[in-house]
Amino acid sequence: MKEATAELRQALDALPAEARESAFWREDTILSNLHSSKDAWGRVYDRSHGGIQLNEKDANWVRKRLSNPSERFDRREMMLWAEMILLHQGMRDHREFLEALKPLVSDAPNLTAIIEDRLKPRDESPNYAKWKRSMPSASSKTSVARRKPTQAG
Repeated sequence: MKEATAELRQALDALPAEARESAFWREDTILSNLHSSKDAWGRVYDRSHGGIQLNEKDANWVRKRLSNPSERFDRREMMLWAEMILLHQGMRDHREFLEALKPLVSDAPNLTAIIEDRLKPRDESPNYAKWKRSMPSASSKTSVARRKPTQAG
């Protein structure tokens, strides 16, 4: 079973962006009929563990759907979460990235509010604080701040 799943994922990864978009929305329709997610992020999360795993290959169609005022709101909201969580890998300035999304959804106050909420400072989670303490000091050569970012391929 794992082999078949891996082969399917490989085949889906090789598809052109248009076919990936079509497959993504078909999968969304099927899964939505089987069970409902509590919110748009839940739908994106569920779909990201299925057949089509959104990546940079999908960025153009995701952005196009997100910025289209004629697109259904629930789909635009899904694409906003996909942009913010799945497709922002490699962005150095997350705040700048989020600010750049605002003009794409300026016609939809609810979507703008999601971005505004993501821009708010967050309390540091205990797990994150523990992780930070476990990292080498800032003066260390292996400091996270000094590492060169890798690009997802």
